[in-house]
Amino acid sequence: MKAALDGQPNVFVVSLGDLGESKDCNDTKQLFSGTTECFKLAREYLDGFGRSYNIVGGNHDLEGIDEFGTDQENLAVFLDILGKDTPYCS
Repeated sequence: MKAALDGQPNVFVVSLGDLGESKDCNDTKQLFSGTTECFKLAREYLDGFGRSYNIVGGNHDLEGIDEFGTDQENLAVFLDILGKDTPYCS
């Protein structure tokens, strides 16, 4: 993806959320969306653009119900891994 943006000035990437699948993608018998592994994979992918980016959280991005006890814990990991100070985008 980075190659497609090379030579393009002033490119800013925006993800419109829903970073993962709401199903078992890695044979863990857990939903993948909203998990630590999902956030790490999304971060790796977005970093691959080699450009600044931001993420507008989608309605499936806090579905780590098998990993996290609360939405607050899920959100904290989302923010930490994806390097966001706030869940909002401006």
